[in-house]
Amino acid sequence: MARHPRFTFKKTTDGWKVEVPSTLSPTGKRQRFFYPTRDKAKDAAADLKKKHEEHGAKASPLSPGDTEDALQALKTLRGFNITLRQAALDWRQQHDDRAKSLTLRQAWERAETAREELSDRYKKDFGDWKRWLPDSLLDTPCSDIRPEDITKALTKITTGPTMWRVGARMLSVVFGDEVRGERLKANPCKRLDPPKKRKTDEVRILTVDELKALLAACVDYPDGLYRECSACRIPFAILAFAGLRPAEVERLGWEDIDLAQNNIRLSGSKTKTGRLRNVRIQPSLRAWLETWPEQNRKGPVCPGTWTRKAWRVRKAAGLDGREAQDVLRHSFGSYLLAYEGDRAALESDMGHQHVDTFFRHYHQHVIKKEAIKWWQVLPPGEKLGIIGAAPSPNPSSRRTDESAG
Repeated sequence: MARHPRFTFKKTTDGWKVEVPSTLSPTGKRQRFFYPTRDKAKDAAADLKKKHEEHGAKASPLSPGDTEDALQALKTLRGFNITLRQAALDWRQQHDDRAKSLTLRQAWERAETAREELSDRYKKDFGDWKRWLPDSLLDTPCSDIRPEDITKALTKITTGPTMWRVGARMLSVVFGDEVRGERLKANPCKRLDPPKKRKTDEVRILTVDELKALLAACVDYPDGLYRECSACRIPFAILAFAGLRPAEVERLGWEDIDLAQNNIRLSGSKTKTGRLRNVRIQPSLRAWLETWPEQNRKGPVCPGTWTRKAWRVRKAAGLDGREAQDVLRHSFGSYLLAYEGDRAALESDMGHQHVDTFFRHYHQHVIKKEAIKWWQVLPPGEKLGIIGAAPSPNPSSRRTDESAG
C-alpha cells in the first residue's frame, strides 16, 4: 500500500516552517513555507495534504505508452535542471506565442499603416524594402524568424555593408512594433552581426563611360513595363551635373530652374537640411536642360513613376538599380572638385555643412584630365568651349556642331 504523504512543520528562528519534499512539489524541487504561528503552519500543512490527496484521487493512471513517453522525455531533459511539467508549460507558451504572432508581411503592413503621417520619401523606402525581401521570409511568423534568417535574406538582396545596415534598420522598426504590441517577445534584429565596412576612404563613383551609358539608356522602350523613359535624361543629368540628392530631384519642379540666371533654387522644403540652397547650372547641365522643349518645362522635373523608370534605365545601362541612386552625387563632387579645386564652391553647390570629411574622401579621387571628360558628356551634336564653371546668363561659349555625331 502506498504511503500517505506527510507535510511536516516545525519551529525555526524564521518562524514555523512547512516543508514540501521534492517528490511532492509541483516544481520538482523542495519547497519551504514560513508562518508566524504554529496554528497557521498546521493548517497550511493540512491544506497541502488535502490538495495532494484530492489530486491523487482524481488522477487517471498513465497508459503504458504514456509512461514510456514520459520516461523518454525525462531522459531528454536530464541535465537541464527542468521538470517535465515545466517543459510542457514552456512548449505551451511557445505555441500560444506563435498563434498570436503575425507573419512578417502582416506586421510590415501594420507598421506601414502606423506611419502614414511620415514623409512620402520614407514611406516609399519602407515599401521598397518589403518588395525586395524574399517571400519565404515575409510569409514566416515573426516569432519563428531568427537572426540567421535575417542575415541570409539581407546578404542575398543587398550590395554592400551600408545597404545591409539600412535593411536591418527597416526590419528592426517592424519587429520593434511587434514587441511593443506584445505580439513578440524580443526583436531578433538586436542580435544581428552586421558585416564590417571596408577600411577605405574611397567612394564609388561612375566612370565617364558609365555616365554615357546611363544617359544613352534614357529612351522609350518598345515593350515591358515603364517603357517611356526618355524623360529620365533630365533628372539624371541634374543628378550628374548639379549634385542634388535623389530626394531633392524628386521634389524639384521646372519653376525652380532659372536658365536665365544659371541657377537652381532649392527651397527649404526641398532640401535635406531644411535650408534654402542655390546650385549653379554648369554648362554641361544647361546643354541637357535645353534639349527639353520649352513648352514642356513646367510641373515636376521627374516623370511619372520616376522610381521604376529610373530603375529600368539603370539596369539597361548595366548599373545596379539601388547603388546608382547616390553614386551620381558622389561622382559630381569628385569630378567638380578635381576640375575646379574650389572647396567653398563645392560646399555651396552640394549643401555640405561639414565639408572636411567630404574633402578628405573626394580630394584627388580623380585627376583634372579625367574630370574634363566628365564635363564633356553632352547631348549628341553639342560641344562646349568652356566646361566645369557656370557660364554667364547668355553663354557665348557653347555652340552647336551640326556635323558632330
